[in-house]
Amino acid sequence: LISLAYNYYLSEELTDVQNELVTSQVDKQYFASQFQTQQAAYDDAQRHLSIVAQNGNKTVILKGLDNAPNAIASIYWNQSSKEVFLNVTEIPAPPADKQYQLWAIVNGKPVDAGIFELTANINTTVLQRMKPVADATAFAITLEKKGGAKVPTLNAMYLLGNV
Repeated sequence: LISLAYNYYLSEELTDVQNELVTSQVDKQYFASQFQTQQAAYDDAQRHLSIVAQNGNKTVILKGLDNAPNAIASIYWNQSSKEVFLNVTEIPAPPADKQYQLWAIVNGKPVDAGIFELTANINTTVLQRMKPVADATAFAITLEKKGGAKVPTLNAMYLLGNV
């Protein structure tokens, strides 16, 4: 009888240990997934920092106009390599049939610097590589039909920043 009671006790202990092991494995998988997410975010931040801190970069702050007074974006433009990176901090979500387009003002004329998508979470830092630009005096963002336009729609200008 004592042996049966002790076997039952050991069986219950074994079940408890097995349950704890399963819980530990689930926790391990969860923390590993969290670590991978954090590592990816860290890697992105390092990549962004290397772009922003690159020698020869000029930072241009684009501020909102009447269409979106609270809008703000930053351009990181390397005048040597002509590379342009865009970081949109705040801008209204475009309608489904519209898309934002970046323009460089070169010799007083707008030059297409590319269309871009907004991230799902606008508060995350996302640098988007745009078309290379030489000798710009300003940058602007307009709202255009999907796919962009050959010339900017001036009454749909949302942001502007001088170099």
